[in-house]
Amino acid sequence: MGYVKRLLREGKLRVSISGIRGIVGTSFTDTLVGEFASAFARLVRCGKVLVAQDTRPSGRHFRRIVIRRLREMGSPVLDIGICPTPTVLMSVRSLRTRGAVIVTASHNPSGWNGLKFVGSDGQFLDQKQMDKLVRLRLQKKFPKSRRKGTLTRNPSAVSDHLKQILRHLDVATIRRRRFRIAIDPCNGTGAVATERFLKSLGCRVFVINGRPDGRFTHPPEPTPAHLEQLSRLVKRKKADIGFAQDPDADRLGIVTDKGEPLSGEYTLALAIQRILSQRKTPIVVNLSTSRMVGDLAGRFGRKVYYTKIGEHHVVQKIKKINAAIGGEGNGGVIYPKINPARDSFVGIGLILELLSHIHRPVSALVQALPRYVMIQRKLSLSQDGAGILLKRLAKRLPGGRITRLDGVRIDLKEGWIHARPSNTEPILRLIAEAPTKREAERLLRRALP
Repeated sequence: MGYVKRLLREGKLRVSISGIRGIVGTSFTDTLVGEFASAFARLVRCGKVLVAQDTRPSGRHFRRIVIRRLREMGSPVLDIGICPTPTVLMSVRSLRTRGAVIVTASHNPSGWNGLKFVGSDGQFLDQKQMDKLVRLRLQKKFPKSRRKGTLTRNPSAVSDHLKQILRHLDVATIRRRRFRIAIDPCNGTGAVATERFLKSLGCRVFVINGRPDGRFTHPPEPTPAHLEQLSRLVKRKKADIGFAQDPDADRLGIVTDKGEPLSGEYTLALAIQRILSQRKTPIVVNLSTSRMVGDLAGRFGRKVYYTKIGEHHVVQKIKKINAAIGGEGNGGVIYPKINPARDSFVGIGLILELLSHIHRPVSALVQALPRYVMIQRKLSLSQDGAGILLKRLAKRLPGGRITRLDGVRIDLKEGWIHARPSNTEPILRLIAEAPTKREAERLLRRALP
């Protein structure tokens, strides 16, 4: 474990409840991938496993290793090739496999790759399941089965996913608008589906970075700083809106008709606005989500429930309280009626429905939302040091509403701050939000020693 801890400390390996990610050839190796694939076969008792990958150049190599090791353990394999992550999660449920392994490093740079592990419910493994998987990998007891697992392929997974979304959208109204849409799938898995999806909604589509070859022309996380190309395309083509996706297409970024790149907080807020305009429902988001969502829910008289950081926690809370929608402010829209997972295609559909019914440009809808500025910081601290700072935080920011669900969040009249220790690195993450950058920075200064 000393080697793994060193890689974590150096930032060359990341472990979360959804899986592992590392630098190809340094921390993410053939041996590591093979051992985790074999361990996963044991975890699902050699049941049928779905395997997929994102578009990174190293993906095919690692996918073959995963398939080979699963089959050697006796697990039948259903290979669906290059697929968006939300497609995989939906396919596990519809095809009734015992789980899935996705070769993807999500929004990390192209030199990274990773594995995400999915249970039979179409959800990422929870902490207890992930801990068990790690223990099985460390035991290294991987006897080859006398009967090799079968290998089959399903080329229709993406089409089936998109058809399921279309069944739940007001397709006729969207088609009447004949939207002009600019998209940037960042040469990721969105490149195999997004243009097709939008054309089925009657949109005229303009594409950049639309080859599924995993060669990212800009940092792949769909944040405003990385959407300059899409912004120029929107203005040049006079598009109604621009959509950007991360490499595994579970997160969605937006550029307005004016060419303004937006944070993923607006993606979630606009999708939620569409659902709240239709039905009464509580909302579920994680603790680091913008106050914008709370303000929007307040307009409709609805309650917001907060969870720990992580898609799994949001999904579980949505199920528990039977909420119609939720998500994460990184552009992750979760609409369980279609897919209880972050799904950029669902986000696109809901936002186009909103634009179709309100008949206002997206820039006007954004202008009507409350504006906040969010600032993020990292502090290099030991676990003990982070614990001491968290204990002192309430004294530094008196008079606020304190939530200790995941680290410490303090809500004040002028804004909020959330501090939580990292699960994989000796750092403390801090997020502050307020109506202006100056006020958010003041909150951070008050919070820090």
